[in-house]
This record gives sequence, structure tokens and C-alpha cells, in this order.
Amino acid sequence: MLEKILTAGDKVEVMKTSGGSNGQNDTRVYYSLLIDLDADDRLTLTMPIEAGKVIPLTVGIRYWFVFYTHNGIYRAKGLIIDRDKQGNIHVMNVRLLTELERIQRRQFYRIECVMNVQYRIMDEIESKGYEILRTKAYRTMEERMKIKRLLVPKGNEWHKGVVIDISGGGLRFNTDVKHEQPLYLEVHFSIMLGNIKKEISTPARVIRYAPVKNATTELYEFRVEFVEIETKQREDIVQFVFNEDRNRRKLVRERK
Repeated sequence: MLEKILTAGDKVEVMKTSGGSNGQNDTRVYYSLLIDLDADDRLTLTMPIEAGKVIPLTVGIRYWFVFYTHNGIYRAKGLIIDRDKQGNIHVMNVRLLTELERIQRRQFYRIECVMNVQYRIMDEIESKGYEILRTKAYRTMEERMKIKRLLVPKGNEWHKGVVIDISGGGLRFNTDVKHEQPLYLEVHFSIMLGNIKKEISTPARVIRYAPVKNATTELYEFRVEFVEIETKQREDIVQFVFNEDRNRRKLVRERK
């Protein structure tokens, strides 16, 4: 049954349910990947990693598992049965305790803004690699990791653009450079969280690239979605969008 919904490579969020064995309520969210699903519906997931360190989640503790699949987002309660290691990958084996429940997909809130962005066009090899990762067209987690290791950023020419709007899912920006229908980009831009400057660099898939209508000069618009973006970078962008929206609403109230 589970194999009809879940597939290897699905991203997973793991959260401890209330009332753990130590009596504490851990509200942190951990990030994992589904590696395998056996005939007995036992799941094998990667152990979460934070700041380059493996986070060994406790065996025998119940967690919420949220699965991001091609068919939507599902969640279920589960129990970590044991921990193991497959090659260099630390994993955990999980047995689900409840049926998978479909939940509403969270849409990233988008705000208009003006900021500089730099981007480079990925070559055909890079584009194919990221398309394989995005569509999960690999057979094993080892193959996925091999593809990621091969995707070393190339020294292609960097171009400048101006962001029009941003969300945790992607960007819309303009440029005066004409291209031959690019498929994937690498984008680089900066955001401010309080007094801290955050540098964002991530691959992005081109959703749309077209001339800007009624522009006084030659101008082209990109609409892109982030691909394989680091979790922390996406969280920083979402926090930036939230802060900007809150500050703008506050200014509107003060002017009334």
C-alpha cells in the first residue's frame, strides 16, 4: 500500500510527538530522505544532519513523519525501530503506527521587492543532472549522491538582474541579457535578517523566460523555482519574506 504513495528520494520532515519518554516536548523539525521501503512497509530514512553533524534520533520514540511526494504531502505517526549505517550513510528504520493522512500543501507566500541578483546559465550536463534530481529519475540513494557530487559549479559567465518578487519557492527577476531558452540557472543574492546579511546561492529551474512587454528598453523576465536548495537557506528566505511583510503592514497601520 505504502509503495503506491511513497518513493525513494522523497523528502521527509520529522517532529517528535508530544509526551515523549523523557516528558519533554521537543518542537524541533528534523530533515531526512526516504531511502527504502520493504515488503513489510518498514521505512529506511537517512538520519538528520545539522551543521555537518549527524543527529541520532532516539530509538523507541514516536515521531510525526511528513512525506513530500509527487502526489502531495502526507503524514503519519511512526516509531524508530533501530539505527543502522549503509556505507557512509547513517540511517534509521521506521515503522508507521497510523495510516498516511494527506494534508494541504503549504504555499510559499510571495512579496514584491527590489534587490540585485547574479545568475549564470547552467550547461546541458548540469541541467540534465538537476532535472534527474528534481524528477527523482534515479534508482538508488547512492546514485543520487553520486549525481550530486558530479554537479560541480562551472565557471560560466555571470550576469546581473533585478529581483521583482521572491518567496521561499523561487524568484521573479528581470535582466537586459538575451539568452537561448535556458533550462537551469545558479542564482546568487543577499537578504538581510535583522542586522545579519545572508548570502543565498542555489540552483534554480527556469519556469518562464520571455521579453517584458511594453518595456522602454530591451528587457527579459525570468520566473524560476529553487531546486535542491539547502534547508537553512530556504528557511532564511521564508523568514525574510515574513519580516518584510510584517514591517510593511506595520508602516501601513502607522500611516492611518
